[in-house]
Amino acid sequence: MTKSPSTWLAANAAAAVRRLTDDLAATADPAAAARLIELVTADGGVLEAVSDFLGAASRWTDARTDTAHLRNRLGRAGDEVYEAGADLETVPAELRALAARAASPSPARPRTAVVSAAPAAPRQAAPPPLRR
Repeated sequence: MTKSPSTWLAANAAAAVRRLTDDLAATADPAAAARLIELVTADGGVLEAVSDFLGAASRWTDARTDTAHLRNRLGRAGDEVYEAGADLETVPAELRALAARAASPSPARPRTAVVSAAPAAPRQAAPPPLRR
């Protein structure tokens, strides 16, 4: 059985995302993680493509009488994927900032001397004035 070009593309797209997942799991570097996440979240990235696909599927089902009931679910899923991408928009920049902070030497803190003093004796009240 020969796979259709669309089936082949979908299988390769899924394999590519799984490869990104494996690469992300294998890195300890926040800057490398940012680059990988950006491939998925950036304009024109994976999430946008999935959102576009679900939107097209929603419109396709709406144009047919026997599948119109699926339009809302597909449209909502496309919107949620789009919103997820928007929510994650700043993640790569935040990871790069984390990498930059980790790479820069931290400023030396001045050492403070620890002085151990015996507790002060409690204050005694002044004696009452003498009466004559």
